[in-house]
Amino acid sequence: MNINKKINKYLGKSLDSNVLTYTVLSYLNEIKQTFQITEESFKIQTDQINNVKDILKNSVDPKSKAVMLDFYGKSIIDIHYIENLEKFNEELDGDQLINDYKLFLKNFKSKINNEVGDTRFGNFSVNIINTSEILFNSPIRIKNLLKMAHIYLMAEFEAFNHDYFMELLVYKPQLMIRLSKDLAKKSVLTFKQIIEFQSKEVLYKEMIERIISNIPSNIDLFVPKFLEPCLNIKFSTQFQKWENLRESYFRRNAIVHNNGKYSENYVNNMNLNSDILNKEINIDIDYLRACYELLINYIEFIHNLIKELFLD
Repeated sequence: MNINKKINKYLGKSLDSNVLTYTVLSYLNEIKQTFQITEESFKIQTDQINNVKDILKNSVDPKSKAVMLDFYGKSIIDIHYIENLEKFNEELDGDQLINDYKLFLKNFKSKINNEVGDTRFGNFSVNIINTSEILFNSPIRIKNLLKMAHIYLMAEFEAFNHDYFMELLVYKPQLMIRLSKDLAKKSVLTFKQIIEFQSKEVLYKEMIERIISNIPSNIDLFVPKFLEPCLNIKFSTQFQKWENLRESYFRRNAIVHNNGKYSENYVNNMNLNSDILNKEINIDIDYLRACYELLINYIEFIHNLIKELFLD
C-alpha cells in the first residue's frame, strides 16, 4: 500500500490502544519468520557438511586414501583440508579455494578415467565425486545465507520505521511541530499552496507525505533529526542496545555497498582499527540471532513508549 492510501486509511480517526498494534504485530511476525527460515536452512547445510565429513573419514580405507593423497597432495579428501573448511568464513580465501577446487576436479576426473580397472579406486572416486561438491559449496551457501538474512532483517527495521511513524503522524499531526528544522523545512508550504487545500486534514496529509518521504535512512541521522525530537526522548541513552543497533545497521551497509567486506564507513562509525578494512565480514548464526532479538526489542521499545506517551 503506498503512502497516499495508508494516510487516507487512517486520516480523521482517533488514536486508541489498537491503532498501531497491527503494524507492530505484522513486523514482529515477519522478522520472526525470516529468522526461523534462515535457522532451518542453516541447520540443513551444516548437517550436510557434517554427514559428508563422516562419510569421508569413516568409509575410506587407508590404502585408497594414500593413493589419492599421493596423486593430489592436500586435496579435498585430506583431513587437514576438511578441517579447514570449518574455518572457511574467517581464514580461507574464497577465490583461491574456487580455483583449487576446479583444478582438483579436473585432475581427479582425469585420474578416474585412467583407473577404471581398479575397482577399489573406482568405488572411492564415486564417494569423492558425490561428496566434494557438498563440502565445497555448503560453506559458501551458509555464508551467503546469513549475509542475505542480515540484509533482509535490517530492511525490515527501515520499513517498520517508515510505516509506524507515518501512521503515528497521521493520528498525531501535532508531533510535526517537534521535528528538527532540517526536516521541518522539507514539509513547508507556501501561503498560496496552503489556501488551496480544502480542509485541515488534507493539508496534514500533504505535509506528512513530505516528511515521511524525507526521513533519513541513515541511523545516525534518523535518530537525532526525527526520532528524538518527534518523541521528545533521548533514544541513544534510553534504548540500552543503541550501539548494537548502530553496528548492525552499518554492517549491513558494508555488506551491500562494499562487496561483503568491512568498509571505511563501517570502520569510522564503529571507531575501529583500520586493519580490518576490506577484510571479509563474517556473520555466524549467533550474530544473526542477536540481530533478530535486537530488532524485536527495538520494535517493542518504540511501541511501549508510544502507548505510554499517547495512549491510556
